[in-house]
Amino acid sequence: MKRIRLIIAALLTLALTVGMFAALGGEKAQAGEKAANGQDVTMTTESGLQLRFRTDAADSWAIVVGYVGKNPEVVIPAYIGQHRVYEIASRAFEGNKTVKSVELPYALRNVSYYAFKDCTSLEKVTFGDYFKFIEEQNGKVAVTDSPTAFEPGVFDGCTALEEVVFPYGVEYFCRDKKEGMFEGAGVKQVTVCWTYYTSIGHMFKGADKLESITIKRRDDGKYFRWVIIHTDLMINIPALKEINLYDCDEIILGNNSAFYTDKNGKFVETFAGCPNLKNINMYYDRTDDTGRYIGFYDDSSNKVHYEPRIYILSSAADGSEEKLGKTYTAVSSDPSVVKVTSDGKGNKFEILDAGKTVISQPKMPFTITVTVGDGASNKKNIADCKLTVPDKDLTVSGSEIVPYLYLQDGKTLLEEDKDYTVTATDNKEVGAAKITITGIGNYTGSITDTFSIIPTGTSLKKVKIGKKSSTVVINENKAADGYQIYYSSKKAKGYKKLYSGKDVKANVSGLKSGQYIKVRTYKKVGKTTYYSEWSAPVQVK
Repeated sequence: MKRIRLIIAALLTLALTVGMFAALGGEKAQAGEKAANGQDVTMTTESGLQLRFRTDAADSWAIVVGYVGKNPEVVIPAYIGQHRVYEIASRAFEGNKTVKSVELPYALRNVSYYAFKDCTSLEKVTFGDYFKFIEEQNGKVAVTDSPTAFEPGVFDGCTALEEVVFPYGVEYFCRDKKEGMFEGAGVKQVTVCWTYYTSIGHMFKGADKLESITIKRRDDGKYFRWVIIHTDLMINIPALKEINLYDCDEIILGNNSAFYTDKNGKFVETFAGCPNLKNINMYYDRTDDTGRYIGFYDDSSNKVHYEPRIYILSSAADGSEEKLGKTYTAVSSDPSVVKVTSDGKGNKFEILDAGKTVISQPKMPFTITVTVGDGASNKKNIADCKLTVPDKDLTVSGSEIVPYLYLQDGKTLLEEDKDYTVTATDNKEVGAAKITITGIGNYTGSITDTFSIIPTGTSLKKVKIGKKSSTVVINENKAADGYQIYYSSKKAKGYKKLYSGKDVKANVSGLKSGQYIKVRTYKKVGKTTYYSEWSAPVQVK
């Protein structure tokens, strides 16, 4: 009797295994063929996918645990029979040197730790549409449920992988490790299409070659959620040059960091370790029922909309809220497109019209370019005009200095305060100064240029010609670091250095009666020496 029971059990196991292999033929299966309830079955498909199957009272699923195939182009199906391909297991493809492309299924729920780690030939990853799975469930799965979740290290060491586009929101589990998803990878561009449930966490941390990050809604506009950038999602990305944000509701920035409060009340930096970040581009093309451009529109109410906000803070050495310091006021290059106002805590901007504008502030190392609508505008870019600054060396006066300049649009001479405004920085003391010309009215954009503030000069007090040496006395300038005297046999040209030093009474040789001399002061600022205007030439007797 015991022997009969053993034979029956063996036959049942054989039947189950044969049925499963039949189900996997060509990655397909007949309806009703499953692993036994609560039982794991592991098999390898004809294409080389190694799978573990499981069924419980609610569902049945398959987990990809490995790949032994020879085809460099791997396609993972959404279902095998009635089994949903639910997960790519931890280290499933790790170290594979064959795989060049992977197509992940639309029903996939999880990609575990280091799933594709060190797949050095992997060049392309594509994704099925997770929302197709949601729609197939007939209301069993809500759109607010999480789409595919990724765990740390999924693409670590994938040196041939240069671009990844996530076509729907992703949920990134960084756990407590605070690890990235592309450490040591070759990825240069990443795009995430934001949806109802999207969490980026530390996804980009340690992506040493990553240059561009784009965060936007799905192209079809479905399941759209507004974007709020105020967590430590972008840190330690040394090659990062630009961030592109679509319909972003809120962004908080510091000098080159964003601050947010975590659950323990600690302030954390966002863009720390991103020294090459120069451009943040923000795009808005959605309108409410009045035709007004907005950051976020609530489709369910057809009424609610949120205006974008940007909080630009000064940096705090210890990251404490009390020592964040003053909020620097941001400036919009075209207030007719975006108006910026400050409440003392941050800068809020209001979208007024289609067009393009640049938002900047003195302590921010990058600029924020905001494009509203398609960016089309009849306004001309001031940068296309010809800027002339006739005199770029202006003498220090104790007050702020702005050089005379003029702008030409072809043959048209532009007018200040009608076509443009001028602001200057570092323009009071001796040294390098900067001017910014910002278009207004029919002009947009900006131009920057530099000029120098030079020290005040001096004059010659007395000259005494001697047989072997001569004495030149200079009127003292206490603000100067030193003096230079030049001489020539002609009044207007041919001058050579006669003396350079700090003494107001200079003993010189080679000076003859009838020659001309002139003097100037100099002052050192950092490693640069700035010289005053020359005094009028004096003929010695």
